[in-house]
Amino acid sequence: MKKEFLMFLFALLIIPIIGIFIIWSTQFYSKMYQYPFYYMPYPFKKVVITEGANSCMLKDGSWSQVVLTDSDDMFIQNETAPKVVAFIISILNLMVSLLVYILFDFSNNQFQFIQEHYDLSFYDIYLGVDGISIYFVLLTTIIIPIALMSNWNSITNNVKSYLIIMLLLETLLLAVFLVLDILLFYIFFESILPPLFILIGLFGSSNKVRASFYIFLYTFILKCKRAKHRVSPKALVTKVVKETLQLAWLMPQGMVKSLVFIHEKLLLVVDIWVIADLNHPFKAQCKKAAAKGVKEQRVDGSLSSTPPLQVGGLRRMELIRCTLVAGKPVLGRKIHYCPRGPAPSNRVKVPGDYIIITHNRFIHSQKSTQRVDPWFVTGFIDAEGCFMIGLTKSEKYRMGYQVTAIFKISLHSKDYDLLCQIRNYFGVGIIIKHGETTLQYLVRSIKDLDVIISHFDAYPLISQKWSDYKLFKEAVALIKNKEHITKEGFKKILSLKASINLGLSDELQLVFPNITPVARPLPVLSEKKKIKNFNYIAGLTSGDGCFFISIRNSSYTKSGKSVVLKFQIVQNSRDVELIQTLVSTLGCGRVELCLKQSAAYYVVTKYEDILKKFIPLFDNHPIKGVRALDYSDFKKVVLLMKNKSHLTEEGLIEIQSIKSNMNRNRAN
Repeated sequence: MKKEFLMFLFALLIIPIIGIFIIWSTQFYSKMYQYPFYYMPYPFKKVVITEGANSCMLKDGSWSQVVLTDSDDMFIQNETAPKVVAFIISILNLMVSLLVYILFDFSNNQFQFIQEHYDLSFYDIYLGVDGISIYFVLLTTIIIPIALMSNWNSITNNVKSYLIIMLLLETLLLAVFLVLDILLFYIFFESILPPLFILIGLFGSSNKVRASFYIFLYTFILKCKRAKHRVSPKALVTKVVKETLQLAWLMPQGMVKSLVFIHEKLLLVVDIWVIADLNHPFKAQCKKAAAKGVKEQRVDGSLSSTPPLQVGGLRRMELIRCTLVAGKPVLGRKIHYCPRGPAPSNRVKVPGDYIIITHNRFIHSQKSTQRVDPWFVTGFIDAEGCFMIGLTKSEKYRMGYQVTAIFKISLHSKDYDLLCQIRNYFGVGIIIKHGETTLQYLVRSIKDLDVIISHFDAYPLISQKWSDYKLFKEAVALIKNKEHITKEGFKKILSLKASINLGLSDELQLVFPNITPVARPLPVLSEKKKIKNFNYIAGLTSGDGCFFISIRNSSYTKSGKSVVLKFQIVQNSRDVELIQTLVSTLGCGRVELCLKQSAAYYVVTKYEDILKKFIPLFDNHPIKGVRALDYSDFKKVVLLMKNKSHLTEEGLIEIQSIKSNMNRNRAN
């Protein structure tokens, strides 16, 4: 976008201010005929001006200032001229907003016309519009000239004040919709109230005093309600503990060492980490609070298995997280505990950062005591991982696009604990909520991606995803060396992206039609296509494995029913060699292809193979996540069949009950 176009947003704020300055600093007079007798133009009556007079009557009965010169010319104050100036200013702003609307790219969901101003030495001002604010800007600039026209004849007193307030309101409203900083948004939003109060009080209808009183009263009550929470960090936490958990005893002197406020409107769910004395009746209080929507949870996610900590003179101590599902504006970054006096250098600190679930969707990742095997991680990412090169339109970059390398794992929210374990294994990245039931683990920082790359260099992928990883690694190297900001480097990025996953999108193919995808590297079968550790199979199964139990009619059993077990791992049809490797490595199972779904299946249905190979395999190399529950139920049926219970009616009923609660039928 051209540089001159970027100044449109700044012009939207400056034009009304210029109009305010013109109206405030200029005296508007109209030249009339010589007195003592003359005809006054509209909106004045015919009047007689006698010697020494300095005012005349207007058409509505009010009086206006008169200025007499030595040449007997009379100049009378013109109340129409400032209205014309204000109207012209509002029309100019409307034209600018229409230009912004016309130039706005609605196919892009990013902020556009982004500007940064350093007008204030202590603060930077960022302006921009998106697909929602553009309509509010346009609506504001349309309403202001309409409001001026509708009150053209009705406002006769204090006309300048009225016009200045209207243009000031336009400036503040536009600032609310244009600023990108949350603090400035709040300041401009609150700044609308004083001129609005004056406008209603001075230029309202017959009930203007009552209306202005109501707006003051309601605003004052809301501010008082907010002000209750705007106290010192210690008093704030004390208040929340008393009102929500009734645990005032948790607030000894020096307990809270740091606390950062979060605005109450941004708060959805908040976690408070505290250190509680297990000898104190905290648990009883927390159980009472649990009935009111407050959950108690240990650091590792369990309720009773965490070993107590040794902290100073307190022996029975434990880290407890209380999740307050309420709109309380409590909160902060980290909360530290010191039993007596100032905190020592080796003070106990809650592991990890204190993160709040807000509109930005960040989710706290717990420190888990469970260690994840590196080969399990590789197998799981072969199933669920994704290597991406993201391109986002941005005028800040020379090539017009921001290039981002992204490593991602997407899972159902039921697998949150597993996602936390993987995040804690790498020690980098974030977990966000994506949609109603999906969580994503994302790593975007180049520094953090080095951790991911070092893992896969040591524990390589086996599926065709290895090829995506190799191309992804090349892209990361280009970004690290700043080559992506050059024309040649950007073309290399596009060529790499064209060979990863689904390639270039239709939009990018239209914009860059001459991009040739690079050749995908082929894995060396003798070295790569070898499963070196059974934890890889456990990880692959945790992502793409399935356990099925079916009960069929049979003429070979007394009950007329037979139980069939089935274990399978599904992959894309391009990974049929991986499926064949599973068959050769495990010495059992078969390969099934479904061309319609472009899928390849590793399938095991033989009972002896399941009992003697897979049960010991997954007992020694555990499956993780939700599929671990399915495996546990599957194993129960295997052991029931080992004891011939499936041949009895009671056994069949028990197996049917287990089957009805597996896979998609499992309760949340």
